[in-house]
Amino acid sequence: MSSHLAIYRRELSAYFTSPIGYIFLATFVIFTNLLALFVIPPGFFEYPLADMRVYFHVLAGVSAFLVAAVTMRLWAEEKKGNTFELLLTLPSREGALVAGKFLAAITFYAAGLVLTLSVPLMLMVLSRTARTASQWYGLLDPGTTLAGYLGCLLLGATFIAFGIFVSGLCADQIIAFVLTAPLLFLAYLMGLPWMEQAIDQAMSFLGPGLGEALGNYIGVFTHFNNLSRGLVDIGDILFFLVWTGIFLILNALHLERRGRQSGKTTFYLSFLVLFALGASLNWLFVEISFPRFDLTADRVFTVSEISGRVLQKTPEKIRLRYHVTPRDQMPPNLQDLERMVRDQLDTLVHA
Repeated sequence: MSSHLAIYRRELSAYFTSPIGYIFLATFVIFTNLLALFVIPPGFFEYPLADMRVYFHVLAGVSAFLVAAVTMRLWAEEKKGNTFELLLTLPSREGALVAGKFLAAITFYAAGLVLTLSVPLMLMVLSRTARTASQWYGLLDPGTTLAGYLGCLLLGATFIAFGIFVSGLCADQIIAFVLTAPLLFLAYLMGLPWMEQAIDQAMSFLGPGLGEALGNYIGVFTHFNNLSRGLVDIGDILFFLVWTGIFLILNALHLERRGRQSGKTTFYLSFLVLFALGASLNWLFVEISFPRFDLTADRVFTVSEISGRVLQKTPEKIRLRYHVTPRDQMPPNLQDLERMVRDQLDTLVHA
């Protein structure tokens, strides 16, 4: 346990004893707030809604670049500074080294999330004090906000595990960043409706439904989206935990193979086996209905007991066709209504 703590303290102090760490945190918070409150339509001050859902999705997208900047140095800097081999000679297993670096990075990322708490605090104050004096919509839902931050933390853990793995494969920090940031951002985009449509159009020769399948089995948006709206699904939590564990194990195996002649073959086989296992578990997480916990204040995603029994006893599948104007052509207030309709349809599908 002491080796874990030694590496953890060493890496965490490296973040907070140099100005780079503070620059990363400030950029992360400022950029996220600017995008969520002023740039992403509808603008917060154009349609003042006490809802953090859009903010969480912006935060998730920006996290791809913060994580890439945070993790790029963890192993690549050791190699460039000629301390990598010295670190591996310490009386500690490779797993302890990986765990220490991972815990330090996730602590730094959590510090960034803590700095964004100014936004929900602002919404809580404004929605209560200005609701009667101006046109304000609703009160901030604490359960939904808590679930959203849980989703951000789980997403960040998976992103960090991947970033550490890529950093271990690279000998240069810039290369690690260039590889990590686009891949993480693409993993987040997979599952977005417009991304699914673009994939279906580009790969139409492979048949319909390819974009949705890639979003379900590769992307993180579908799993993160449930948490951002206040639904804690056990399958979504398992998705993030499994892939975090897979990338950390692969990182440890990559370190362990150094110095052994057959290490490269063992690593590649382990890589294939673990990814096959992860893909199989992804199928389970998508196809099987795991228990859900609705943390919203009004239990808006909970189907009544009678409706649930009716749906479960229906002898044939029910098909609903939903016709709606594209979101970018809607007024802001109808965009929120359209999203609520989609959420309710998803709740019925799960039931």
